[in-house]
Amino acid sequence: MVDRNPYLGVIVVHFGQPALTLRCIQHLQNQRGIDLEVVLVDNSPHGDAPTFQDLGLRMQTIRCSNHGFAHANNQGLAQLRFAPVEGVLLLNNDAFALEGALNALWWSMNQVQRPGLAVMAGGCLLNEDGTLQTSGGCWLPRRGYGLVLKGDSCPKDGVVYASGAALLLNREALERLNWQLDEGYFLYFEEVDTAERLRKAGPLEVVLEEKSQFIHLQGALAGSGKRHHDRSVRSEFHFHRSKRRFYSQHYPRYLPKMHFLHVLVVLKRLFQGNIGRAMAVIRGFWGR
Repeated sequence: MVDRNPYLGVIVVHFGQPALTLRCIQHLQNQRGIDLEVVLVDNSPHGDAPTFQDLGLRMQTIRCSNHGFAHANNQGLAQLRFAPVEGVLLLNNDAFALEGALNALWWSMNQVQRPGLAVMAGGCLLNEDGTLQTSGGCWLPRRGYGLVLKGDSCPKDGVVYASGAALLLNREALERLNWQLDEGYFLYFEEVDTAERLRKAGPLEVVLEEKSQFIHLQGALAGSGKRHHDRSVRSEFHFHRSKRRFYSQHYPRYLPKMHFLHVLVVLKRLFQGNIGRAMAVIRGFWGR
């Protein structure tokens, strides 16, 4: 048998700040022992994605209008669907793969693969100073909030998922999803929705690989902030809009409780004197 490098697809969505996208692609260029097919999706208003030459990567750039993170990734997935890739990595352009990151992520996925098993594998995200940001996430549907995992375990009633900043799906997972994320999510909840969809459709293994490390400039583009109270008004709107969709799709039995909890969130924002963010919660969770 002839040894060969694993072959992965990578989708990078560009939305402004070309220097970040350039840095992201350069880090992909430095990965060894793995063959990559990169699709750069230019989702920016002015089409300002950087151009690349002689990087030694199999790479294409496609342009699409901005209908959200899921829609942009779907354009890349459509390009990779019939390529002989063994999995596809969804990679934020503000996430920079450190040495060996993609190889470690692929091997962790490959070790658990078996016929009929969907695998979602996620890298370990670091702050720029090298401190741990997150190794994954866990959403608690009954409680209405999520946990950032840092090597700890998810409670039994939680939905564990890999961070969407560096998320690898095997072919079984992609086929189960029909190679599409749910475009009803403009921003936020794409990862936990994907995990929930995969889990409902059959066996799922979520792998959080600490040896696969990425520097992640959290909130660099979307104004999402490092903590929930740092979110911009725009991000606050999309977070609560996506949260409502997630509960409507997967946990409608908890919607009455979520309505009550969101009234409390609005009152808290008003008490803080943040009328703009209070209105964003109202429009996001209850608007059409």
